[in-house]
Amino acid sequence: MSLFSSFEQWQDPVQDKIFDYAIDNIASIINNADDVSKRLLDELFCAEQLGKDAKINLLIALMPTANGNRIKEILVLLKLDSYIKIFDARTKPQFEISNESEKLLEAFRENGFIQDYMESSKNEGYYTITRVNSTKTLPQELL
Repeated sequence: MSLFSSFEQWQDPVQDKIFDYAIDNIASIINNADDVSKRLLDELFCAEQLGKDAKINLLIALMPTANGNRIKEILVLLKLDSYIKIFDARTKPQFEISNESEKLLEAFRENGFIQDYMESSKNEGYYTITRVNSTKTLPQELL
């Protein structure tokens, strides 16, 4: 994987070959996403040669180690801007029920970015989220 992690250190013609190799071996990239340079990842997220499903799988592979800002950057690259609202406590985002949204929301839940998601009781056909409770509780001895 050092070839993918050292992407920036190579000249443009070599980067083009590494990029093509990464496209052909996207499953390997997804399985070792933490060992891939940010620039190569960004190029993969923008690549027309990759389908949306592969890009979403790559995002999900990065979630365990990525911070919220990095995930927001990727969501913009993938044109999934509505999911950025997950990070804004002032919003109440809703997501149309689909395999894609279920896959993404499940990944957000598994990685602690949301507490849960469920079908909206007010808007049929849409998921709503429950945010992680960020309020700190007082120690029992202070109550």
